[in-house]
Amino acid sequence: MSKSLVKKALELCEDSNGISKNKNDLKRIKNKNEAYRTRGKVSKSLVEKCNEQKNKKKALLTNNLSYLNKISKPVVKYDLIESVLNKKSKPKEHTKKVEESVFTEEDFKNFEKSYF
Repeated sequence: MSKSLVKKALELCEDSNGISKNKNDLKRIKNKNEAYRTRGKVSKSLVEKCNEQKNKKKALLTNNLSYLNKISKPVVKYDLIESVLNKKSKPKEHTKKVEESVFTEEDFKNFEKSYF
């Protein structure tokens, strides 16, 4: 086989596969492939920053939720509040107690005798 026949056969095969050896086409394909390769790459520092922000927001959220849970629970039970509100105030009875002396009448008489 001659060199020219082999070239023609290769060109026919390449055309059927959709591959061409034109320099411009090869550059375009190469640039396209590089664009696809670099498109998905993200720097590690950017990922770390995003993770830190996410963790900070998560911590803030848990703190806020725990605070809301604490303040949502009543400190005083409703039964106690109702009993205090429904309780009728009773007027206090002022009764004077009779004061009793430690000394008896005999002690006073003896004191009078000794003093006078």
